[in-house]
Amino acid sequence: MLNWKLFGAITITMLPGAAIALSCLPPDIQDSFHSAEASEKSYIVVEGEFTLEDPEFVAEPGKRMLTSGSFKGRWLGSRGKSSRFEHPVTFEVECVEDICGKILPGENLITFLRKEKDEYFVEVQPCGGSLFYGPSKSDKEAVQQCLNGGDCRS
Repeated sequence: MLNWKLFGAITITMLPGAAIALSCLPPDIQDSFHSAEASEKSYIVVEGEFTLEDPEFVAEPGKRMLTSGSFKGRWLGSRGKSSRFEHPVTFEVECVEDICGKILPGENLITFLRKEKDEYFVEVQPCGGSLFYGPSKSDKEAVQQCLNGGDCRS
């Protein structure tokens, strides 16, 4: 016979993780653009790939961790302008419960790097945040439209 009290206790214990998993829908690229644009912090839009100084880096659930690496690709500007961009970066990896943001070295992406003085930071959030790996043609067009000051609604 099923012990209903035990079943209830297990179910209640599992709810927060399940709720996080169900609500973990990554934002679209226009939402990320608007967030970066509205922020008091300074961001640049780039397309390229990351490398990690420590290829064995693994985020620890429940913690916010920092690790170093680099970005190589191009900075994206208005009216299709772009220039080569290669710079060291600091990854700020966040975890909620046991769900951590992921860094995929060597994978092409569009992202928003936060600039503080001469340093660049990558905010790596559990649900993708502003890391758009394998950007589609429509992602690239949407970012360019936002950069050009055009219609940037999602």
